[in-house]
Amino acid sequence: PTQPPAAAAALKLWHGQTGAEADALAEAVKKFEAANPGTTVELLAVPFDQLKNKFTTEASTGGGPDLLVGPKDWIGELAQADLIAPLDDMAADAGLNNLNKAAVDANKFQGKTWAFPESTEAVALWYNTDKVKNLPKDSTELLKLAEEVGLGVNTGFYHSMGIISGYGGKIFDDQQKCILDQGDGTVKALEWLKTAKGWMPRSKMAISAWSLMVPGRPAIMKRH
Repeated sequence: PTQPPAAAAALKLWHGQTGAEADALAEAVKKFEAANPGTTVELLAVPFDQLKNKFTTEASTGGGPDLLVGPKDWIGELAQADLIAPLDDMAADAGLNNLNKAAVDANKFQGKTWAFPESTEAVALWYNTDKVKNLPKDSTELLKLAEEVGLGVNTGFYHSMGIISGYGGKIFDDQQKCILDQGDGTVKALEWLKTAKGWMPRSKMAISAWSLMVPGRPAIMKRH
């Protein structure tokens, strides 16, 4: 006998994306709806600085969306508040084995998978090719070069973590115990940041960092 058609489903998805990212999300939703007749996805764009608070407020009273696009550092708080559900039962069908393992593991909390990676980003070292002809081989050479051409560094924790881990520092051990103060990796990293010339205060907007690349300003910049 012919199987009855699947019941129509309407999903709500909240996000804080704008511009090209929002356009890409809308295009992905169209493809999903075309591949799943009868299922629709209602997108709601919320200003990013309001997104988590809006979700927390509405989800805590039984409202809110079915799906939420947000950064992974929300997972612990939302999971402990019982506002999101673990997705381990869906992981096998989601094709996670084809994705970057670090990106997948980053969405785990207390041994469970709470989100699937939608995108990844990385902090990189940018440099002005008109001023920097020979790239430094390590952080010591980078500081020496910075004395000549300048260096713009955002010292916020997000941007500094790569330096901390590069010196061997770690935030947590396998039991989620904070060990940031153990060993000398973090100390060495903080000493490096303190010595770095042309460092950028945390309060600066990231976009203003690009102005450092103009003539007369630092020729090297660390940002995502």
